[in-house]
Amino acid sequence: MDIKTRLHWKVIDYYQKTLIVQNELNKQKEDLYKHLKEFKKVSSFLNEINYIIDRMVSIKEILIPELEEELNLSFPTSELMLIALTRPSIRNIFSDLKIYFSQKNNCPIDLTDFDILASTGYAANVLALLGDAVLDLAVIEITWDPLISTTGELTIKRKNLVSNEKLAKVCDRFDLRSYSLKRLNDPSQRLIKGKTLDHEKGTIVEAILGVIYLERNLDGVVKVLPDLIDL
Repeated sequence: MDIKTRLHWKVIDYYQKTLIVQNELNKQKEDLYKHLKEFKKVSSFLNEINYIIDRMVSIKEILIPELEEELNLSFPTSELMLIALTRPSIRNIFSDLKIYFSQKNNCPIDLTDFDILASTGYAANVLALLGDAVLDLAVIEITWDPLISTTGELTIKRKNLVSNEKLAKVCDRFDLRSYSLKRLNDPSQRLIKGKTLDHEKGTIVEAILGVIYLERNLDGVVKVLPDLIDL
């Protein structure tokens, strides 16, 4: 069986379900203006969801078209790109929403869907793990030299090309970090800098490479890599 047909995820309607939750929260906010405590809670949820939706729209309407033009390929499944740009802190939002709606009679989506949405940050880490692995293989394929005497140079080239510093520059080129789907004012992001910041930026790039691999296999990654990294 072809690798491309074995590695796939079922569609979770990430954007659509988040939009449904947003709509329900807006309705509740309108009905709760006389109940201050509940009104503040729903308003807080809405601030988080609005922030996520705004970034989702930017990814779909700005980032994906930019990447498609720069890399000369298409991303047929925008949901995978949304997942790739999701950070683990998003789990807190959807977990809290599940608790809130479990106490209501008008939950806009199935409660188990909140668990799925809460897991998108971890799914992004899996995409990055996949991207990291395929990046190594793609670089080796591109820089391969049939002369056995040059194998030492190949190892050095690979190390330099897949370094976090190199990938961080790719992240900065497309301003990928500004599209991250995460908590509003995520406390884990306040003090991040230096090598830790480079690692996070590199992880985002690797997650996108993971998406390209899932949609276009190794050949797709090999094709775009020279446009991403100065080989």
